[in-house]
Amino acid sequence: MKTKHLLLSTLALATPLLLSMGPRGDNVAFAPAEGAGITKTFVLNQNFELDDVNMSMNGEDMGMEMEMSVTTTQTISVADTYSKMEGAKPIKLTRTFKDGNTEISTEANAAGMGQNQNMDASGEGASKLNDLTVIFSWDEEESEYTKAYDEESEGEAEWLTDLTEDTDLRGLLPTEDVSVDDEWVADSSVLVSIFAPGGNLQWDMEIEGKQGAGGPDAEMMSNLGSMLEESLEGEVKCKYVGKKDADGKSMLAIEVTVDIDSITDMTEMVEEGMADQDLPESVEIEVARMDMELHMEGKGVLLWNAETGLVHSFKYTGETGMIIDMDMNINAMGNEVENSMHMEMSGEMELNVTTSKE
Repeated sequence: MKTKHLLLSTLALATPLLLSMGPRGDNVAFAPAEGAGITKTFVLNQNFELDDVNMSMNGEDMGMEMEMSVTTTQTISVADTYSKMEGAKPIKLTRTFKDGNTEISTEANAAGMGQNQNMDASGEGASKLNDLTVIFSWDEEESEYTKAYDEESEGEAEWLTDLTEDTDLRGLLPTEDVSVDDEWVADSSVLVSIFAPGGNLQWDMEIEGKQGAGGPDAEMMSNLGSMLEESLEGEVKCKYVGKKDADGKSMLAIEVTVDIDSITDMTEMVEEGMADQDLPESVEIEVARMDMELHMEGKGVLLWNAETGLVHSFKYTGETGMIIDMDMNINAMGNEVENSMHMEMSGEMELNVTTSKE
């Protein structure tokens, strides 16, 4: 009996020690060293095909038949230096916008009311922030970042307003240590920082050819963030799948599953685009409504560098659906016409994020 009591007592004393020696979860955390630098390059490819279109004039179906495809490629590269850190929060971040460019191509043919029309268009654009450096400084009282150009950069003050600090994909990370097969749900707003990294980069687009029939224009397609930021419904699910080798090093891997819907009022953006059009003085166009519904569904893999506490890479592929509903009032030489359009498009999206040391 004494032996039995001795064994039980010994086991009770040893249990905490044994538990502490058990397997621990992996720390997948944002933890860059103060002064560390990294260049992040985001390459987003999208292609859409027209599935269905309906156009009416003064309530009567115009019998429009249309074929349309839209292809865009956008590259954004930023060099970030974490000048001052406080725990896991950058207190001062210095960002140089190294490269931002967009290419777009639209092929479209429309037939209706006894006419055939070709509306092919192509072009490219660049960010007005290219080669400029912006300093993000955390304001504790206001709980937000203030933004200013460094001494060598000359840019417009209004370009700073809609810039965002986080291009690290850290919104996909768990809030505690994880073990293989652990799952969690990220805030869906993280998609804005992933697919529109850095915020509004002030794209300056030059398009040749015709963009017509109320389809998505170049500015709209180059600013995916504007389609995502207003109303997001659905889930961004994350799952830790363990370690994977990349570039000769062991990385921590997270599988990401996206299933998101968004409905956005694009009326103001379209109105601004209309204001830039060279229309005859006798023609006035009022955009009464422009709603865009976006559906994104896909999968990605995030590789995290535990040694640097920073993202190593991210690759996402998925399907996208787009529904556009627009009402326009046109006054041409005193003749008023109400136009309505319903357009459905679908396609594929691919995002590749790569990094390199500064």
